[in-house]
Amino acid sequence: MTFIKKAKQKYPFRLVNFCIMDNHIHLLIKSAHGKSLSKIMQWLKENFARYWNKLHNKKGGHLWGKRFFSKIITNLRYFLWVFNYIEKNPKKTGIVKQAEDWEFGSLYHHLHGRMNVVDVPRLAILDFFFMGKVVVVAPHTQLTLL
Repeated sequence: MTFIKKAKQKYPFRLVNFCIMDNHIHLLIKSAHGKSLSKIMQWLKENFARYWNKLHNKKGGHLWGKRFFSKIITNLRYFLWVFNYIEKNPKKTGIVKQAEDWEFGSLYHHLHGRMNVVDVPRLAILDFFFMGKVVVVAPHTQLTLL
């Protein structure tokens, strides 16, 4: 979570939903108008890989292999599908029995009042969708909202 906080200080974006898995991460974000999503993702991936490699005495290299991908969310149905997919991913993969038990996801953070990383409270999700252009992004791994 520290890296997401630092990225938000460096690059203006709002985190709507997230789920950090063992080999990938899902992010649903809204970047500031005209700001580069590529730079946000590059910074996150590079800095976390450096941290991880140093922590585990590795000489370097990528942690998450492929580049992220992005897709514009054009309707509410797709937005809700992406949001739900991110929240349910830990349960779907069998890491936990209930999605809300996964400590590294926004559902857990919402339920435990940890709003220091997630910008949009669950009740305001629909309002958020109608406030501007929405895009989905993923680094083979990430779904992200612009």
